[in-house]
Amino acid sequence: MTNNNMIPYDPLDRDSVKYNHSPHNPSDGQNIGPIPENVHQMPYTNVRPPVNKGPIVRKKLFADYKFGKISLPTRIVGVILILPLYFYLLGNVLLLEPTLWLSELLGIQTPDGMMVLFNAMYDSITAILGLLLLHGALIEDLRDLRKRGFKSFIKWWSGGYLAFYWISFAGSLLQVGIQTAFGVLLDISQNQELVNDMTSAAPFAMIIVAVIIGPITEELVFRGIIFRFIRPLGAVPAIAVSSLVFGFIHVSEYVLAGDTIELLNAISYVAMGIGFGILYEKRRNLAMNMVFHITHNAIAMGLNALFTYILIH
Repeated sequence: MTNNNMIPYDPLDRDSVKYNHSPHNPSDGQNIGPIPENVHQMPYTNVRPPVNKGPIVRKKLFADYKFGKISLPTRIVGVILILPLYFYLLGNVLLLEPTLWLSELLGIQTPDGMMVLFNAMYDSITAILGLLLLHGALIEDLRDLRKRGFKSFIKWWSGGYLAFYWISFAGSLLQVGIQTAFGVLLDISQNQELVNDMTSAAPFAMIIVAVIIGPITEELVFRGIIFRFIRPLGAVPAIAVSSLVFGFIHVSEYVLAGDTIELLNAISYVAMGIGFGILYEKRRNLAMNMVFHITHNAIAMGLNALFTYILIH
């Protein structure tokens, strides 16, 4: 005999209640009675257990960034060929006569104008040689930037430069602190004074040299060649050596001429080198480092021009 009040079980009906995986007790065939009012709050007994997806693998930060490939022979060629040209031969031997000849040809008569021409030739030749040597790695880096998209580029451009700014600012504070401790306060480095004089002599040419050509050249030399040559020994030695050389080269002319106090001004440049080195180690993209460096020089020249205008007027 069938009980007409028995509630049939419908697996698609949320109002069906299951006891022991059945809509009724099979032992006595009795109905289960009225449906509780809080049936929708009652836990289902046939809830699927959570799927075991295995151990959670935590992705290491920056783990998917890779350096552009620069072979050992390429790095050796860079150290043997480009570094001697950049640090000595171009500035002291090869470009002296061509600078005088071109200055006369172009009608450049002031020493500051000649220095602008000299620096333009100096950085351009180094940049061309560096691009020829490291073009394979740069192509990889540009493809990496394109693959990751504009959003990733903006994130690194803004966040990376902000991190660089604070490292550079800390270096400037350290420099002022050391100068104060030794009782020596230097208003501005001789290198910066030279840049200001050249900017006054040929502003548009210096924008091209200091904001575009110079940063590209320095990233090729200090990160593309020096950093990558030492990087197999570890990140810390690579950052330390490349930043120390970067800092010294900006004051070397005056230190070697006997003005050793200029070594104190190298501290802020070393801090900038550390900042660029850390960014290269983390992002591992030489093209992105060029963007950081260009941004920094553009901001520095813009602020310098603004302060100069305010002082004059």
